[in-house]
Order: sequence, then structure tokens, then C-alpha cells
Amino acid sequence: MMLLLSFALAQPPEDPPAAEPAAPASEDAPALVPTVAPDPTPIVGPPAGPPRTGAELDAATRQIASQLRCPVCQGLSVADSPSESAVAIKKEVERLASLGYSEEQCLFYFEASYGEFIRLEPKAEGLNLLVWGGPAALVLVGLGIVGWMRLGGRKTAPARAAVDPALAPYVEQVYAAVGRGPS
Repeated sequence: MMLLLSFALAQPPEDPPAAEPAAPASEDAPALVPTVAPDPTPIVGPPAGPPRTGAELDAATRQIASQLRCPVCQGLSVADSPSESAVAIKKEVERLASLGYSEEQCLFYFEASYGEFIRLEPKAEGLNLLVWGGPAALVLVGLGIVGWMRLGGRKTAPARAAVDPALAPYVEQVYAAVGRGPS
């Protein structure tokens, strides 16, 4: 009986709202479904500056896109890459910059979407410090070892091997010539 009552009280699920039809396409072009770009405000907050247009927008787009790595190309920035992915990212950068988002907000938005790999230059913090400071530290350690070996690493003369008594006077002459003196 309880089972029948729960079925009677249950409401049918609501139908999802009907999607708007796509714009009519020409005969030779495929029909495209319009897409809406996601709102970046939950990720990076409200725009930090006023909306940009014209030359200011172009300069900001180029500056930001040159700091982002193309996900398809090896080592190219989004600004320099001709791939479709890079063009789409560049359009998104332009959209964000036109809305007034700052350079750091745009970079953070793409980093949240793609991970830190999207930056051409990693931030100098955390484990990335090894990338930035590791080579310099290794060079300094190497120079320290070379300096120690050249200047003060060997204070004592190496032990002389046993020499045939007939050759001893000649060996002493060689040691004297190099400045070590007789032992």
C-alpha cells in the first residue's frame, strides 16, 4: 500500500525547455548550432578595467595571446600559431579583453581551463623554482668544485711510487724541475 501511495504522489519529471532552432543555413554551408561562451566571472571575478575597443583591444589581445602556449603546436604562442585551436583561443582572449578583463585575469582564466602548461613561461614559484633556479645552482656548484680543486683541494703532495734505485736520481731531478722538491 505504501508503494502505491508513493507512486501516486510522485510527480513526473519536467520536460527540458525546447532549444531554439538554429539560424537557417545556405544550401552549401552546414547548419551550425549557436554556442554561448561561458561567463568567466565565477573563475576570475568581475572585469578589472573598462571595456576595450580598437587599437587598445588589438594590443591587449596580442600581448595576452603571446603569453599563451598553443595546445597543438610545439613551442608556439597562440598569437603566432595558425592552428584552429590557437585561433579559437585568440578569439576568446579578444572577447575577454573587450569586456575589460585584465591580463592576469585572462591568464588565470586559461590556466584554470587548460592547466599551467598553457603558459609559455611558467610562474617562478613552488616546484617551478627548480626550472628557473636549477641550472644556475648547478653552474655555481660546478664552479665551486672546480675552484676547490684548483685552489685548495689538494694541499698534500701525492704519494710517490716505489722507484728503482738506479733511476732515483733522475726521478728527483724531475720532481725538482716541477717544483715539488725531494721527498
